Amino acid sequence: MYIFDPFRLSCCRLLEQHPLCSYRRADQSEHALSILLIGNGARMETLVPTLLTHGQLLDTKLRMTVLHAGTATAENLLKRGPALKDFVRITRDGSLLSDPSEPLAELQLCRCAMTSERLREKLSVLGDAAYVIISTGNDEKNLTLSRTCAEMLPQGRRLVACVQKSLNHGFEVLAPEPMQIIGGRQDDIYLSRLEQIAYNLHYIYVKTANDRQSPQRIRQDFEKSYNYLSNLEAALHIRSKLLCCGIDTRDPAESAAAFAAFMQQEASIVKRL
Repeated sequence: MYIFDPFRLSCCRLLEQHPLCSYRRADQSEHALSILLIGNGARMETLVPTLLTHGQLLDTKLRMTVLHAGTATAENLLKRGPALKDFVRITRDGSLLSDPSEPLAELQLCRCAMTSERLREKLSVLGDAAYVIISTGNDEKNLTLSRTCAEMLPQGRRLVACVQKSLNHGFEVLAPEPMQIIGGRQDDIYLSRLEQIAYNLHYIYVKTANDRQSPQRIRQDFEKSYNYLSNLEAALHIRSKLLCCGIDTRDPAESAAAFAAFMQQEASIVKRL
């Protein structure tokens, strides 16, 4: 069985309790979602692809800005995801690195000293950031920079959170609900529920491709590390997409019925999702 990284689980819980679609703003006929990530290191390299993936929402233009302390973070991100250039418009310190014809998102990589003074300068031109996460590798610095963001960013629908190693790599949320702790040590029940949905997705996928596969073989295949993690992520992303359709229920049968009714009203929805 793949051992789920506690930080990845904390990311899933953060995205479930504070879904990205709730922080979009109306932009003409679409929505716009502005994500700001501040920091560096392995946790930041996990956050970027996770939020780029979960930011693929119905009729939503996604822009992500990453403020990092040096070139290593930007280089590692691009090495870990070389295919990003095929789907994402990427700039690094103002220089255009990729410009696909139909980008799924815009990613800006910018060097910035990890101090409140420099951060205030950056925030003065990033005032529309609605989903902000800080992860510098230092708990105290994370909290300091988070407070700066909470003070500087306009009041309204926004999230400001930071990674805390002392919370088993969970998150401390400063806005909109101060002192909310997400992740950490009490994840067993949550993981069990998410695993059940993920397994159902995998089972349906395998059976559709090959109806002769036995339940035992499907379970073994599900427990391979890539399948396990990708299906957990897919289970969470489905909920986000349903929320974009105005469907907010955790009951699978109710969700299915509501989505079927939604499709009758808007037949093109499947392709747009």
